[in-house]
Amino acid sequence: MTKLFIQAQVIIVTVTTDQKFNHSADISTIEAMEKDVIEYPFYTVGNNEFVFDLNKRTMSMNGGKCFIISKVNTSDNVLDCIVLNNGVSILFVMGETSNGESQFLTEWFEGDRITGYFSMNSDFSYTVK
Repeated sequence: MTKLFIQAQVIIVTVTTDQKFNHSADISTIEAMEKDVIEYPFYTVGNNEFVFDLNKRTMSMNGGKCFIISKVNTSDNVLDCIVLNNGVSILFVMGETSNGESQFLTEWFEGDRITGYFSMNSDFSYTVK
């Protein structure tokens, strides 16, 4: 992902469709896609709202429980952070891919696999407050 940088306090992401994926934890998600060794078991449809409050370092989904943002990564992305959920570190990244598409991605380690979801272009929107 490249070049969409916003210094924000609160980022609200609304996802209408996302694709689940998983692949071996031995390689990155980008490498798994390039080598075509990534699995896409299903996609989901429905409105899910993620609120990332970078001041309070919290993230909530659909107005539910708040989770701790343990790290905000320095990058050119609109959002790039690690959220802790019951001891699991979950990466959230939102920005522009190398081919100019908008993407919202979340991924985590699950045993010897990396599992996650992504949404592309019109499948999500965001506001910055």
